[in-house]
Amino acid sequence: MALNDKKIGLALSGGGIRAAIFHLGVLRWLAEENALENIEHISTVSGASISIALVYSFNNNKFPSSKEYNEVLQKIKNAVMKKDIEKTSIFSLIFHPSKIFKRPEIISDNMKKYWNMNGKISDLVKTPRWSINTTTVETGKRFSFSQKHIGDYKLGYTEDLNYDISMAAAFSAAFPILVGMQKFSTENRKWIDNDGKEIKNIPKYIHLWDGGVYDNLGLEAIYKMNNGGEFKDNINFAVVANASSFNDKYAVGKMDIKRLLDISMSQVDALRTRSYFDFISRNKNGIYVKIGNHASKILNMSSLDKNKKEEIIKNYDTEENCQKVKNYKTTLSSPNEENFDMILRHGYENAKCCYLGYF
Repeated sequence: MALNDKKIGLALSGGGIRAAIFHLGVLRWLAEENALENIEHISTVSGASISIALVYSFNNNKFPSSKEYNEVLQKIKNAVMKKDIEKTSIFSLIFHPSKIFKRPEIISDNMKKYWNMNGKISDLVKTPRWSINTTTVETGKRFSFSQKHIGDYKLGYTEDLNYDISMAAAFSAAFPILVGMQKFSTENRKWIDNDGKEIKNIPKYIHLWDGGVYDNLGLEAIYKMNNGGEFKDNINFAVVANASSFNDKYAVGKMDIKRLLDISMSQVDALRTRSYFDFISRNKNGIYVKIGNHASKILNMSSLDKNKKEEIIKNYDTEENCQKVKNYKTTLSSPNEENFDMILRHGYENAKCCYLGYF
């Protein structure tokens, strides 16, 4: 089945720099299939938001064509390898300790300075639609930045899109404790409800943090769970890539707030994943790409003949390297070149293997 005649939706998970690079590998596979032009909606969380922001950043705030992608990817790799945003942000805090509660702002400033991330949401063309997902602390709902609007359904929306992509991506990656929430000013913008009626009594500011707290897969923006499942925005094929890594070998008796958040997010992701996986299994209209899976596991239930399976597995990276990628720490710190290439390869091969095995 050719992908270049589909209307594709992407849901890309969080997971720090590991997720950012993994998703770049997934996009590399889509470019190989000449399918980047067919993407209708990209929904991103945390590290994935940084990943797509980099793609736009190094292509003049335009989503690249399939032919352009590898050149853009090389520019991204050069920038990420050259400047470690996490370390740079830590140094910024040392010299400006008063900004301890403005860590997303520091990350945004450094991504602008060192990663060329200078665009506005208003600079983006309408297609593909890009939903940069965060979580509103006050409402507990998905707050997204997109070409359509900014806001969440409980708080309301604004169509004023004059907002920095780098700041939206930093909000999306503002994991509680590690980065933390930050104030978002609602002033000097017109806010409307779902029916288009103006909201007069909106708070002067709210707090936003990591979109993964609400939906670490970013799935809600492109897929409805009710009534057996349904895609949004005329999408008829979806790629959901999960680059999060829940460590189930945690030390006995060791518990903290981050661990509790990991457990909660893992349970929510499992519910969403089961619904989506059941939907695509019945309708043959999507793939689910999970970090850490080796080709032998991916192809276990495939109807491909034995020789074809063995050929794919032979050319796939080792199971040991797949586990190294899965267990790579969740951080914004730049990896060395070997790890960058290994994570990128895993994202590319994982997505390709899922597709070859079942379509």
